[in-house]
Amino acid sequence: MSTTIQSAIEELWRNYFSSTTPVPDQLPEVQKKLVARLHNQRHAIHLDIRKLAREAKSIEADLEKLVVLPSAPLEGVPGVIEPLLTPDELKTEGRIMRHSAGYKIQHVFADSFFYRLLPFEDITRATIVLKTDGDSWIVSEVVGVQNSEVTAQSKALVEQWVKDSVPSRTICDPAPFAKVEPVNLREFMYYLI
Repeated sequence: MSTTIQSAIEELWRNYFSSTTPVPDQLPEVQKKLVARLHNQRHAIHLDIRKLAREAKSIEADLEKLVVLPSAPLEGVPGVIEPLLTPDELKTEGRIMRHSAGYKIQHVFADSFFYRLLPFEDITRATIVLKTDGDSWIVSEVVGVQNSEVTAQSKALVEQWVKDSVPSRTICDPAPFAKVEPVNLREFMYYLI
């Protein structure tokens, strides 16, 4: 062992224990023990981090169960156009359609509402996003799988549905929607802990 390495180990020994603890003659063994101890500490920290990550996911899931979305602004058409009423339904829609709807819970509180369009005949499966302009609900998006374009018949059906629908909740005062800041559940959870 070179003298530089040996002196570094001796210094580490003195700093790690105390200046009065004698340096053992078997430095390679001590080196192995120190490395093993550091490895075990690093492994324990890694396990703690994984445990905290699992707990964070569990807490996030519990928080999402507590989130109550506003009621659907327009009545759906059973079996054709259905409102997504819970965060879980919104996440499932995003997973099925392979797009970001599942991560847009905060938009429901701001100015949007999501529906699913179920397929039949010339109508393709789609996710519908309605937004408020302050006076009424308008179609913001009608997107297919992976945000693909949907058929013209699908778009026409959605536009007609919105035009013919009577709002199930009024938009007399859009201020409650405008004042709500988008919620990032991970940040919210961080502040709770």
